[in-house]
Amino acid sequence: MLLVGQPPQRASIVTRGSRWRRGARISGVLVVAAALTALTLWLLARGSTPAEVTREFMETTSVATLYELASEEGDELLDGGGARAMIDAAEGKRTYADPNPRAVNRDLAIGEPEIYGDTARVTVRVSYTAEEGSVPDESVVVVLVREDGEWRVASWGTA
Repeated sequence: MLLVGQPPQRASIVTRGSRWRRGARISGVLVVAAALTALTLWLLARGSTPAEVTREFMETTSVATLYELASEEGDELLDGGGARAMIDAAEGKRTYADPNPRAVNRDLAIGEPEIYGDTARVTVRVSYTAEEGSVPDESVVVVLVREDGEWRVASWGTA
C-alpha cells in the first residue's frame, strides 16, 4: 500500500535474484531445445552421400565377402591362404598368412561419384603395400541407387 509522501517500497534483493535465476534457467532450456532441434533437422536434411555409403560399404561389407572367400572352398580358389591375408589387410592388420610370406597393408582411395539421376557410380582404387615383392592394385566399381532419398549399394565388382 502506498502512503502519500513516502517513497515506494522495493522488492527484496532475494526476490529479484530468484526471479532472475528462474528466467535464466528457462532461457537456457529454450536455447538448448532450439539447438537440438536445429541439429536434428540438419542431420535429417543432410543424408549420406554416395561417397560416404561407398566408404562404409568398402570398410565393412567387402571384408565380410572376403570372410566368405576364406572358407575352405573359397580359400582353395585363392591358393590356400590368400583370402586370410586379404582379410587381415582389409582390417588394417599386418599379416604373413599370404602364400608368399610378406606383410600386406590395404589403402582405399574413394573416387568422385558420377551421379545420373537416382543412380551413382563410384570407383574405388585399392592399393596393397607389401614389405617384399609386389602386390597388384585393383579398382572396384560400386553402383548405388537412391531409394526413398537414401543411397544403397546395388552392385559392385572389379573394374
